[in-house]
Amino acid sequence: MRPPSAEDDRLAPFGPPETPPPLPADELVPASRSRQVVRDLRDGATEVLVKRRRGTHYLRDVDLTHGAGCDERYRIVEGDPTSATQSSSWFITLERGDWRVRVQADLALAATATRFQVSALLQAFEGDRRVFSRAFDRSIPRDLV
Repeated sequence: MRPPSAEDDRLAPFGPPETPPPLPADELVPASRSRQVVRDLRDGATEVLVKRRRGTHYLRDVDLTHGAGCDERYRIVEGDPTSATQSSSWFITLERGDWRVRVQADLALAATATRFQVSALLQAFEGDRRVFSRAFDRSIPRDLV
């Protein structure tokens, strides 16, 4: 970042934000969303499963097919706040002819009485071949949270 300058006062202010019109697209697969609640009466666990799909669309002007979606899972056992977990898996796909790429991001969250646990995995694929992967696990003190 550059330091402030005396000339800054003479700069014109930014105008309002601009958004271009969307590219024309053909819907190949419609968007969808589902939510399921599962209760285990034996151990008092409640689980919420969410599946979201943004659909698959073909952009004629650039000959590109794209899709995206996620799966989410939330779980907790009644009376045990440290049993709460959340996981999600997001993906984005792009295709043109024989070329096909996908990015997938997986995240998991949990907590103990003293720490938050976070783990993530980011992967990129060309076709079915993984070309990139990065993972991390972090343990973060709760500090009375």
